[in-house]
Amino acid sequence: MNYRHLSIEERSCIRKYYVDGLSYREIARLIGRNVSTVSREIRRNCTHMYDIPTYYPHTAQKKYLLRRSYCHRGMFRSQEIIDYIEEKLRATWSPEQIACTPCELKMPSWRTIYRWIYEKYLVKGNLKVLRRKGKSHGVKETRGKYSKGKSIRKRDKSVYSRQEAGHWEADTVVSGQGKSKACFATLAERKTRFYIAVKMPDRRAETMENAIVAALSAFPPQLVKTITCDRGTEFANWRRIEERLHCEVYFTDPYCAWQKGTNEKPIVTIHDKRVFSGYEDFVLTYDELREIVKDPTAYESWHAALSSVNAVYLIVDRENGRQYVGSAYGKGGLLERWAHYVDSLHGGNKLMKELLCSYPERYTHFQFSILQLLPKTVKPEDVIHTETLWKKKLLSYEPIGMNAN
Repeated sequence: MNYRHLSIEERSCIRKYYVDGLSYREIARLIGRNVSTVSREIRRNCTHMYDIPTYYPHTAQKKYLLRRSYCHRGMFRSQEIIDYIEEKLRATWSPEQIACTPCELKMPSWRTIYRWIYEKYLVKGNLKVLRRKGKSHGVKETRGKYSKGKSIRKRDKSVYSRQEAGHWEADTVVSGQGKSKACFATLAERKTRFYIAVKMPDRRAETMENAIVAALSAFPPQLVKTITCDRGTEFANWRRIEERLHCEVYFTDPYCAWQKGTNEKPIVTIHDKRVFSGYEDFVLTYDELREIVKDPTAYESWHAALSSVNAVYLIVDRENGRQYVGSAYGKGGLLERWAHYVDSLHGGNKLMKELLCSYPERYTHFQFSILQLLPKTVKPEDVIHTETLWKKKLLSYEPIGMNAN
């Protein structure tokens, strides 16, 4: 590709024609450039004076040179950064977590970290430090495939929009070494991202059937409408599951795990809760949240990540499915707000207080997750406005939910 960056002379011409009121297409023709180049240049480098956009060539040139200074691959190659990345990789952090978790150092992107590993610049190219080890040529699928059952293509199209609760995705998590028959049955609700993991002694169809029924029978019928799973033989008893739960069971297409992506994402980090798994990739029980809050040393990455953001969060009572939507803002971010729940059990919420007066151990059924991240610079009134929108979307006001106002 033969591409030439705009020069200061060309930027001066753009300024002249822009002030004269010429269209982007006419400016592009006069300076011999593509119209998209002119459009992108003005959009990226314009200056707002009293909320009025204008374009100055010298200001645009300074912005361009600043961005160019960040483009060179060697800018991150300090030994301090290399040592930090290697330390986190050996602690089973993923490159995505290393790049996205706030710290005092300027981190490269996760793509760069992967490239450095493959080039043997990091950890001597040892791919075993990665959670996903790449392509495997020695381990074959042994559970078999199940060819019967209703296709996901027959599932109601409204399920895709995540507008109503009650649509679940099911999967299994097995040992990475393949030496144990024990596994987890995992269930994720598409709208709320409510996540359940049930330990099973084996992957037989009867065991999976009983695990799914035991986990979902605790919910009201209106919260168990459909279950979507893959075509593993552990789901062969799908008709029995339909009869016992009075719901519909659907199967994804072969080799299309993305069709139940809500369940696939949390599986990656289910084995090690001490490493921060990403803002959208976790659901915490009260006991798990308490462990994180009370042990800042072991959960250093969680403390750094949760204290660096404001957020709108969701608390679900797993006993009856009622929801509470809250928000966190201020210096301590989400971590400080959730620590209040750990200490007080109810976080100051009126309906939770009343619930705990009647059922003192009910807090052990609370489950915590994030609905939307917000920057620390956002104004409190904007956070509250976003929180109100989520309350309306999820119908979390009483008597359906646990929000009193």
